[in-house]
Amino acid sequence: MLQDDLHFYLNLHSSRLHLKFCLARHGAGFQPLVSGGAFVKIYAPHATQVSVAAAWSVWIPTHQLMNTGNGWWELNISSDPARDYLFQFGSAYKIFLISENGESYWRPDPWSRRQDGTPLGNSLTYFDDKF
Repeated sequence: MLQDDLHFYLNLHSSRLHLKFCLARHGAGFQPLVSGGAFVKIYAPHATQVSVAAAWSVWIPTHQLMNTGNGWWELNISSDPARDYLFQFGSAYKIFLISENGESYWRPDPWSRRQDGTPLGNSLTYFDDKF
């Protein structure tokens, strides 16, 4: 490989990694909103149902995401003063999935910026403006 080819490859590879990082950081997961509420976007291509369950919902998966196609699921959680306070200060949550074969799974948010420290433990909400 010529030096120019190697330089082009490394720059292209670096750009792809940066793009993946940006998409993961700003495009998916649980995102508390400045105006209150939150936006949730999860990639689960083999799920038939995706929900968010959390301490604020007594761990009942009441917040069901809508299938937007290509494996992506989304939800806008409306603003509520008590819940918004929890969103801003690290409230625990998990993603609840039902697979194509009917099995259910509790999983941490793969895009979460904070976890409680256990491998399949809880994700924690993170609000950039508060830290």
